[in-house]
Amino acid sequence: MITTSKYEENGFDLILSGLIKVYNPRDIVELGTQQGASAIILAQALSDEGHVFTHDLFLSNYDKPPYSDTHADLYAALDNISAAGLSNKITVIECEASLVADEWDEVDILHIDLCNHYDNVRPLLHQWYKKVNQLILLEGGGFNKWQKANAFIPFSHALYDLCVQDYYHSIILKKNEDYALTILIRK
Repeated sequence: MITTSKYEENGFDLILSGLIKVYNPRDIVELGTQQGASAIILAQALSDEGHVFTHDLFLSNYDKPPYSDTHADLYAALDNISAAGLSNKITVIECEASLVADEWDEVDILHIDLCNHYDNVRPLLHQWYKKVNQLILLEGGGFNKWQKANAFIPFSHALYDLCVQDYYHSIILKKNEDYALTILIRK
C-alpha cells in the first residue's frame, strides 16, 4: 500500500493530471518510481493510447536503504500499480536513471522525481532536454532549510546552465519553502 505521495499531500496531483489531459501524451518516461504513486497519477489521466515507463534502482536492493521508511521495493511498486488496475498502462523497469536516455530517441513527457540536488538533476536534463516533445516535469524546485544547511545547490540552476531556457518555458509552482513542482514546457 502506498504510504506517501508528496504530489497528493501538496495538491499537485491535480496539476499533473490536468497537464496529462491537456497534452495527451503517447509516452511518458518517469525517472524515480519509489512506491509508484506518481506513475499511478500520470497513468490515470492518460488516454487509452498512452503509457508510462517508470524507472528506479529500488533501494531494497541495497543492504541498508537510507530512506527505508518511505521507499518501497520493486514488488511493492508493482503491487500498488496492480491494485490501482494500471498494470497495462505502466511498465516498471529496474535500472540506473542515467542509462535510460540511451533507450529513447524522443518522448512526449519526461517526469524526473529523483532528487532536488543540482548534481543529480543536471546530467539528466543534459541527456533529455532535446528528446522531449512536450513537457519535462520535475518534482521539486523549492529550496528548504535542510537543503540550505547541507549546502545543496538547487536543481533550478541547471535550467540555466544547460541553456534549457532556449528550448523550454519554465514554471516553478511553490506550495511553500519545502515543496515545489517545476514544469518545463517545450517552446
